[in-house]
Amino acid sequence: MVRRIKPWARALALLAVIAGALSAAVPAHAIAGGDRVPQGRYPFAVKLTMTDIPDGSNTRDSSCTGSLITPQWVITAGHCFKDDAGRHVSRPVAKRTTATVGRTDLRTKRGRVSTVVAVRQAPGADVSLARIDPPITDIAPIHLRTAAPKVGMLVLLAGFGDTGRDKPTATVLQSGTFEVVSRTSGLLGVSGRKPSATTSACRHDSGGPYFTVDGSGHPELVAVVSKGPSCPHTGADTASRIDAVSAWIAKTVGKSQLNRPYATAPARPPATSPTSRSSATPGAAAALPAAGFPSPWRAVVPIVAGLLTVAAVAALRQSARRRHRAGRRVRSHRV
Repeated sequence: MVRRIKPWARALALLAVIAGALSAAVPAHAIAGGDRVPQGRYPFAVKLTMTDIPDGSNTRDSSCTGSLITPQWVITAGHCFKDDAGRHVSRPVAKRTTATVGRTDLRTKRGRVSTVVAVRQAPGADVSLARIDPPITDIAPIHLRTAAPKVGMLVLLAGFGDTGRDKPTATVLQSGTFEVVSRTSGLLGVSGRKPSATTSACRHDSGGPYFTVDGSGHPELVAVVSKGPSCPHTGADTASRIDAVSAWIAKTVGKSQLNRPYATAPARPPATSPTSRSSATPGAAAALPAAGFPSPWRAVVPIVAGLLTVAAVAALRQSARRRHRAGRRVRSHRV
């Protein structure tokens, strides 16, 4: 005999399938072992796209990551602008170089797109500034950290680079937590800590921001990606310190343009702020926001869980009523 499936049972099964799908929707890993960044977080992050770079008798395309530091200037690695001989140059090297700002997911049309019209190279450092036109005035730039970074402090990295060795470039901004393991007058050694020990900068993450978040939830730029081994890997990558070239940056872009007060609270700031281990107070967390469901799902999962609970309770009540009716019929037959 074929038993009919009750409507409540079908609904319960459907809810279980939905819950299973949501539980599988954990962040994808990239930067080489990083996490997807939710839309709206770290809007200062920039995807620099170079189209038709002269390469001998041919042309090629490439990309870097950067940060918006004023409405008209993006900071990135110096080697993102170099000639055929590998020399850093103070000019765009591609036929067209665009800066996409505030677009966490590159498959969308959010944010702004501007064109790089001029380049300045920092003396003695793998740092460059790209001037964009038109200026981007409706996205808050990142502030520059003026204090010298300390060995042991934790920083965040955001980048649009490759997702690993022989893997494609990220279409969604990626992030990870790194520890400063060494320091010289102009460079930092930074090593991946979260999501894993092999979290590392990859190709096209060049120029990407290593940053902290201040007590108000606002980001502060500490360094930019310079070089490192093939990814993913354990051990240190090399980053160029921003405080070491802060005077040059201020002179180039205008001191009054930097670190302007934020007009509004930061969009979706991290729940906790990376900080120095040596200065952390008891109980203070120094990590990325807790891993797990991407932000849009965090509100949905409790709702689905609640629906599952309601459905389960209804099923149990209906089953209890059936058993009660069956018991009454048995007792009536015995009379």
